[in-house]
Amino acid sequence: MYESHYHDFLKITILLEGNVNYVVEGRSYSLCPYDMVLVNRGQIHRPEVGGDLPYERILLYLSPDFIHSFSGDGAALDRCFSAAAYHHSQVLRLKEESRSVLLSLLRRLERSQNWQDGEFAGPLYSRLLCLEFLVLLNRFSSDSNAQYLPTGTLDYRVSG
Repeated sequence: MYESHYHDFLKITILLEGNVNYVVEGRSYSLCPYDMVLVNRGQIHRPEVGGDLPYERILLYLSPDFIHSFSGDGAALDRCFSAAAYHHSQVLRLKEESRSVLLSLLRRLERSQNWQDGEFAGPLYSRLLCLEFLVLLNRFSSDSNAQYLPTGTLDYRVSG
């Protein structure tokens, strides 16, 4: 059981496996594997996990300072969160081709975090992979074919 909570950073959750409804600001979404939940700063959220499958996911926490230090020249790296708000949905379901590109980048990012200290330009390479992920995610999320999930249920006591 997960409690409702919020953060002062941005959060991306990608479901790998599990029977999960994800609640963001009172809106509940029934997730499928590889759905991406985009949670902006200050948004109240929690997963509701069914007990029949393990709950496995990838989490990416992004500080506002990191995002803004690399945003500019019309390249707001948090635009995918604005697009989610515009579509009144915090869940993005990408096509297989886009999804596999992003998952590959995240796996490379994870491996780069596990390299031993002293690896040449290790922290720089990690930032580079994260930035590539964000650029592509923002491109995919603003594509006219991007699919944002409709809300399954809405709790008006919490929604904004």
